[in-house]
Order: sequence, then structure tokens, then C-alpha cells
Amino acid sequence: MLEAIVLFGSATLLTYLGYQIRYRGRVDLISGPQPEQITDHAGLAHFAGAAVLRIAFITFIMGVTVFFEYDSTVIWGIYIVTMLLLVGIVVVGSFRFFEPAEPTGVDEE
Repeated sequence: MLEAIVLFGSATLLTYLGYQIRYRGRVDLISGPQPEQITDHAGLAHFAGAAVLRIAFITFIMGVTVFFEYDSTVIWGIYIVTMLLLVGIVVVGSFRFFEPAEPTGVDEE
């Protein structure tokens, strides 16, 4: 039961964050310490916010399965792999909304 409460709470928090990013354009929640490097604020908000809302939905569904005791090791494994894939897609996909980083000045040998 505690696991279901944690999953529902996480889904609620993720839904709020996804809404703020996707519909309010709050890219400051995801842009890190250098928001001036973002080239397309609206595109990044749409892409990342939609992904966070998908993660929230899948977390909610996992909470339902745990609440009704349909969870198993296989279900948890699918949930974990799905989360890792979605987070990886967001991390890699978000690079297209940032300008390339400046060279660090370190000479390569």
C-alpha cells in the first residue's frame, strides 16, 4: 500500500511539473544553469513537458497496478526499463534545442 501511495504522489508531482513545463513554458525547470543557450524555448517546453506528462501517466498506471496487487517482478522491470528509455529520449532529444557548447580552451593531444 505504501508503494502505491508513493507512486501516486510521484505521479501527481510529475503531472504538475509537466503541466508547468508544457503549458506554461517553464523551461527554467529543466534548462539547468545556462538557460541562455536555449535556441527554441517553445519547442523545448513542448518536447520535455510532453515527456514528463507521459512519465507521470505511466507512473500513475504503475500505482494502480500496485494498489490492486497486480504488480510483479516483470511489471516492475517493464516500468523501470520504460522510465530509463523515456528519460534517455528526453536527454538526447533535448540537445537539439540548445546551441553547441563553447570550447573549454583545453588543447587536445
